[in-house]
Amino acid sequence: STYLSYDTVDFDPGPGVVLLSAHLPKFGWCDITFSEFDSTGILTWAYSIGPTGYDAPQPPLALDGLGALISTGIVTDSLDVDPRTSSYVLDGTKGNLFIQKLAPCRLPSAPVIQSTGQLCTGHPATLTATGSGGIQWYNMPSGGMLLGNGTPYITAPLSGPATFYASASTCAPSFSRAAVSLSPQASPNVTMVAGSNVICPGDAVVLQAAGAQSYVWSHGLSALASHTVSPLVTTQYVVTGFAASGCAMSVSVTVTVDACTDVGPDFRQGSGIVFPNPVNDELVVKLHAESKLELQDETGRVVLSVPSARGTTKLSLSALPHGAYQLTISNKSYVETHKLIK
Repeated sequence: STYLSYDTVDFDPGPGVVLLSAHLPKFGWCDITFSEFDSTGILTWAYSIGPTGYDAPQPPLALDGLGALISTGIVTDSLDVDPRTSSYVLDGTKGNLFIQKLAPCRLPSAPVIQSTGQLCTGHPATLTATGSGGIQWYNMPSGGMLLGNGTPYITAPLSGPATFYASASTCAPSFSRAAVSLSPQASPNVTMVAGSNVICPGDAVVLQAAGAQSYVWSHGLSALASHTVSPLVTTQYVVTGFAASGCAMSVSVTVTVDACTDVGPDFRQGSGIVFPNPVNDELVVKLHAESKLELQDETGRVVLSVPSARGTTKLSLSALPHGAYQLTISNKSYVETHKLIK
């Protein structure tokens, strides 16, 4: 044991750095430090205890028959004498003597870390650690945030280079933490679009993938970037795109098959005639009476509104995306709705 005054001391005589600082950097007010060196003079561990007041060890130190370290000292403030993360506080507010006994604890070595599997952005990494006792994972070489316990450890999806740290613990954590630095390769930015997300039975739709070097599709489709499909029921299609590095990204699109029982080449109802259906760019509405026209998309959002129309009215739909729409015709006498496919 030794005094640790108002300064910061490096206890490692070797190339490493193990710094301990006094709890109150004031001249004459010290902390008590303990350190151990192996037979070759290499530092095994070092730690300090001390309040904000005065504390001092009283020599000599002693070892009992089981190897426990016994020390005595003086403390003038509350003193935590537990070197672990838990605490054991002594009351020294009136200047008390204390006796401390530390059971022998051989600190484990830092664990050995491995990364398994390919490292790609947007995907987690799997880290394994081999060491004595339990394994804890951190984001810093000391202190920092505890990320998880045990092995293997699954990281959060990687956005770029990252370093993770692990310690082993038995009666106490390892004196240092092992580090592993990860450099993931870029994943492809895969996209897929459908020519229409809503179709009638028997209709065809084009699925187009982009952003990767090669593709693997669901439903037995070949490795092309584009496919024309005619599903009979609502179907979800998945494509996985691969970069040259082997990193991959999967995306999906759902093609809804609507029965289309209330649509045909035109509508002939009380208010007028609506055609064609399905429609491409222009919808023709022939009205028997002055009416308001309102077109809504699949979410119910109004995408087109004509407050007053009569006779033959042509509506341009070229700017609207493919999908299902509902046209509402309303006047003082009636309200009608028509389902459209673009």
